Order: sequence, then structure tokens, then C-alpha cells
Amino acid sequence: MARSVWTFFVTQSFSSLTRRIVILNLAGLVALVVGVLYLSQFRAGLI
Repeated sequence: MARSVWTFFVTQSFSSLTRRIVILNLAGLVALVVGVLYLSQFRAGLI
């Protein structure tokens, strides 16, 4: 039920361009967080 409501909300409220922008921003944010976590572990190994 909640999934169908969410799908309806996303398809009705966001245009294709908006959806692409949001997905790209989320992908960039995930890449940034993964990079920070990876470099943090790498630095801890150097000390």
C-alpha cells in the first residue's frame, strides 16, 4: 500500500528532468560519503 502511494506521488509530482537531477545529486552524495569513509580508514592505517 505504502509503496503504491509513494510510486504515485513520485510519478505525479516530479518531471523526468527533476527525477534525473535528484538521482544524480543522491549519487554524488553517496560517492562523497563513501570516499570520506574510505579515506578515513586509509588514513587510520597509515598512522
